[in-house]
Order: sequence, then C-alpha cells, then structure tokens
Amino acid sequence: MNTWFECKVKYEKIDEATGKDKKVNEPYLVDAVSFTEAEARISEQLESMISGEFSITNIKRVNYTDVFNFEVGDRWYKCKVSYVDVDEASGKEKKTSNYMLVLADNVDHAYERLHESLSEMIVPFEVPSISESPIIDIFPYFDGEEKIVNKEIPKNLRPLTDNEYADLHKEEDLIDEDEEEDLSDEEEDLSDEEEFDETDDSTL
Repeated sequence: MNTWFECKVKYEKIDEATGKDKKVNEPYLVDAVSFTEAEARISEQLESMISGEFSITNIKRVNYTDVFNFEVGDRWYKCKVSYVDVDEASGKEKKTSNYMLVLADNVDHAYERLHESLSEMIVPFEVPSISESPIIDIFPYFDGEEKIVNKEIPKNLRPLTDNEYADLHKEEDLIDEDEEEDLSDEEEDLSDEEEFDETDDSTL
C-alpha cells in the first residue's frame, strides 16, 4: 500500500505569459515510508527537472487511497468516492468516503477514467465531488524499485517521525528568525557608524 506525502517546493521558473522568471511554491506527491525518505526522494527527482536552486518548504502526509495515472492527461483531479460499508464491530452499515487522484484533461474526463479504474469494485459507489488538484507531478514507486524500508539504513541514521520532522522545521524557522534579527542589528550598528562618521567630517 502506498503512503503519500505532499511536498511543497519553492523555485524559479519562466512565466509562460510574460517570459520572465517568477518564484513559485508548488506541490508534488511522492510515495515514501517516512518524512526523511520523502524529502530524499523529492530532492532526487527534482534535481534532474529543475535547472536552478530549489528548496522544500513543507512536507505533509496525505490520505489518498488510490492514484490512477495514465499516459495522457493535462492535470490531476481530486475525486471523492463514497460507498456503504459494514462496520465489523457493530455489524451496522456506515457510509465511507475515500479520496483518489486521477490524471485527465477535464472534470468529465476524470469522471470517466475514475469509473473505468473502479470498474471491478464490488460495492456500488457514488462520486460526490471532483475538483482540479494543484499537484504538479506524482512520483510513485515503480516495479523493481526498492523502498528504503527494505534497505539497510546506516546505524547513525534513522527515519524521522511526524513529530520529530515538525520540531526540526520549527527549529530551522527559529534559526532563520534569529539570523534575520542579527542581520537587522548589524545594519543598525552600521547605520550608527555612518552617522558618526558624517558628524566627525562636519567638525573638520
């Protein structure tokens, strides 16, 4: 079963309308077993796709039960699929909803491809909503690729948990804020020195 992480990536690209460089912060989807591997995989994938520098601004776990990729399609569509299931504990029927992604040209096309992909689903289902997703690209594991969970991890390294990853990025944000404050103080000191020099010059 896939575990999907949405990675926000900041970089510069050429605006098709103006032909000028513009900064963007776009989401990508990657299949991984941890935040650590998600960051490593998205970095590796984008190194060959983005010519300049880029930074990963956010990573979060997202709950997509299925991703239906096709050879042809303009964009990704987020589909909500609902069906009636039986609760194993109580034996009562309950309504369950799952979210899936489909590559298609438009909403109608996504609806058709979704039904095509779920044609072998035994229980009846309905599709309450389909909306265009901001996801730029998706990087699943392909046949023959080995997930990091099956590889030997060096003893000095281990995957970060969700909380550890969040705490790490909070610390990085605090460090960035401290650096900005230090830079601001240095600029103020430099400004005071310049004013002092001007005063000295005027007394000569």
